[in-house]
Amino acid sequence: MPDTRNRKEKPVLAPPEGVLPQKSTSPLVIILIVVSLLFLLGLSAIVIWLLPSKAPSLLNQKSPVQTTAITKKDAGHTLTDPAADKAERLLEAWLKSLAAAEAENIQAWGGEEYTDILNSAAKGDKFFRSGEFGSAQTIYKGAIDDLEFLLASKEDKLKKAIIQGQEALEQEDAEKAISAFQQALLIDQENEEALHGAHRANNLDHVLALYNEGLRLEAENNLEQAQQLLREASRIDSDFTSAGEALERVDKKRQDLSFQDAMSRALAALDNGQLVAADKALEEAARLRPQDPAMAAARQRSAEMHKIQQLKNLQIKADQLISAEDWEGVVETYRKAIQIDDKVGFASIGMPGAKKRFQLDKSLKSIIARPDRLQDEGPLREARQILKSAERVDNPGKVLQSQILTLSKLVRNASITVDVVLRSDNATEVEIYHIGRFHPFLEKPIPLKPGTYTVVGRRPGFKDVRLSIKIEAEMKIPVFFIRCEEPI
Repeated sequence: MPDTRNRKEKPVLAPPEGVLPQKSTSPLVIILIVVSLLFLLGLSAIVIWLLPSKAPSLLNQKSPVQTTAITKKDAGHTLTDPAADKAERLLEAWLKSLAAAEAENIQAWGGEEYTDILNSAAKGDKFFRSGEFGSAQTIYKGAIDDLEFLLASKEDKLKKAIIQGQEALEQEDAEKAISAFQQALLIDQENEEALHGAHRANNLDHVLALYNEGLRLEAENNLEQAQQLLREASRIDSDFTSAGEALERVDKKRQDLSFQDAMSRALAALDNGQLVAADKALEEAARLRPQDPAMAAARQRSAEMHKIQQLKNLQIKADQLISAEDWEGVVETYRKAIQIDDKVGFASIGMPGAKKRFQLDKSLKSIIARPDRLQDEGPLREARQILKSAERVDNPGKVLQSQILTLSKLVRNASITVDVVLRSDNATEVEIYHIGRFHPFLEKPIPLKPGTYTVVGRRPGFKDVRLSIKIEAEMKIPVFFIRCEEPI
């Protein structure tokens, strides 16, 4: 049987005697009361749905301290409590600020400051639940202000992290640099300085290994391998100035050694008169140090030796041309030598005689080429003079001797005459160029000097006749026929 010992029976209420019962409430009043209750229930439902339902999603399960959404209903208070209303509005503002902060990835970079803010907000929740709305208001407002301040410090924290990373790189502390740049990328994952710094930090240990090994090889004077390692270190991290400076130093050392080697080979070649090898070595040295004072001295010496060699070659060539009696070539060779050095002995001394021989050779060739000109007294007289000049030359070569013999014969032949007989038809007028015209004849003896003559016959009503005759000194009374026989 149910225990009824502590159950209190409800008293039965009855109106006082003499008092009649009141009429029941009107339907309109009942409807208004029901509508008001439904409105209040709906408003409470909206508050409960908005705040508690959004809090877990806003916190996103990432915050160090979870904030529980609180409502006045949780605190056991009515909607008409002003302190509760203000606390609830601040709670809503806090949750909105928290959502905005987490959109900025604050949970990744906020650190202890962010944790402290969340812990403070959690205390506000406790005050809210316990109905201490004044304290809750103070906590929520402080949390909102602190969160906004932390968000505002985002750029400063980014710059500070980048500076710390760069300082760590300068101190060659890869671990510290990686940590700093990772922190910067948590704040801004697309920041170019942070990305570049992180790349350098990740490669720092490898770059340092290459750099240190390069320094060791440099100390051992193994410059080629040191150069390779330092160049690779600079390629991986062009901002690592220590590697760049070391590479520049090693490059200069190698250049110095290469320059000294090239200059040594050049000077040795000049000493031995090996101008081709000297030029090659000097070109190599010039590519390394074109402005080095030693280059100027070596080049001047090389130029002098080239000049001496050129003059020597020209002298050899001139001697060969003299032997060949090519006096035109001798004069041209002397001219080239004088252009190189106008005081060169063999050319300046030999030029006057070479010019005379060249002119004599030119005159002899001209007379011998046209012996028919000796039929005239003027050219014959000139030929005799040239022949005398040729015969006065000391030690004539074979060419000149041959020219003298040929011209002597031509002059001698030009001094005698050959009796020539011309026969015609007594109707043709005959002309011998450079000799004269003759009236028609049947036969005419004419003395002519050796040479070639042109004979022309003319007769009215007939075509002209042209005849070329060659007279030689050994001929015995040659006979030539000339007459016009073909009518026009």
